[in-house]
Amino acid sequence: MSSKIAEILSSAGPGEVAPPDYVIGLLDGDEIRYLSSLDSQVPQESLFDMGSLTKIVVTTSLIMKAVEEGKLTLNTAIEDIFPSQNFRRVTIRQLLNHRAGLREWAPLYALLESSDSLIDYMCSEGFVYEQNTERHYSDFGFMLLGKILESVYSQSLDQLFSQNISLPLQLSRTSFGPVSKNLAVVPSSFGDRAEQEMVRTGKPYAVDTKAHSFDKWRMHTLVGEVNDGNSFHLLGGIAGHAGLFSSAEDLVSYLKEILRSLKGEGFFDRVTLNEFLAESSDEQQALGFARYSIPYQGRTVQAYGHTGYPGVGIALIPELDKGLVMLTNRLLVEGKPIETRSYLVALIEAHVSSQT
Repeated sequence: MSSKIAEILSSAGPGEVAPPDYVIGLLDGDEIRYLSSLDSQVPQESLFDMGSLTKIVVTTSLIMKAVEEGKLTLNTAIEDIFPSQNFRRVTIRQLLNHRAGLREWAPLYALLESSDSLIDYMCSEGFVYEQNTERHYSDFGFMLLGKILESVYSQSLDQLFSQNISLPLQLSRTSFGPVSKNLAVVPSSFGDRAEQEMVRTGKPYAVDTKAHSFDKWRMHTLVGEVNDGNSFHLLGGIAGHAGLFSSAEDLVSYLKEILRSLKGEGFFDRVTLNEFLAESSDEQQALGFARYSIPYQGRTVQAYGHTGYPGVGIALIPELDKGLVMLTNRLLVEGKPIETRSYLVALIEAHVSSQT
């Protein structure tokens, strides 16, 4: 392990508290290394809550396969899938790059009686920004993408993921929750504390006053239950934006498959994958994947990946044939948790500059 990576793992930003647990996977060509704080013989098999990594590993992966199969195109509109709704002419591409004009987040579990109302709510209340003018990172967009996939294939999202992604790629420890506590699953947070505070303060997003009457907050430490409130309380833990659990070992395998696919040797179609990773008008965003500009030997290389709210992240650097998996439980602290994106970028920069 480089001294820089070791320094990052043992520290936190100003006023922040470092996460109690971590597993880091480092992929460099054919070489794989794991670094961990866990007292386990095989920490790379330990399960973490993926949060928004669900957006990549599940939803973006399934959309890519649907495009390959001709089930969808990037120009398919929501109204083509749900013709009975009065949706804007919003496309799959705009949902993937967060330019559909959708609200970023709201505690839908406190506003809707059941998930049956989700599509109606999205159509009537979800669109608050001008379409295709700027990026507004939105959980709503990936909730919709999940529902679009279920409609197109007439299967639930967890079944689609199992049959079309996890089984073919042999991601044997990757699935939607709940996860049995008998497995090596790492606690993620102190109940719904983080979202309860978001609702109480209206920060970073203002919430409807109705949300303040929600009384089903979880107070126990979450172990194998998805942290995300909309996924857990409204959507039964299965959603396009959150709900997945996985291990460092499986995520390294996933990144390896993407790197192989970019060479024309893997599970995903190279042309489709390159289209999803192509430059766009937003330097931080590709289709589904986030983009990170990383300094390397006097120039800049591109990393592609994503973060998840519980303190997780993945990145691949195709130009250098490298990848990185970062799994932490940053929310399981008293005090201010680390800022996930900054932590991930620091680790990417250290990994890119390290010599094996």
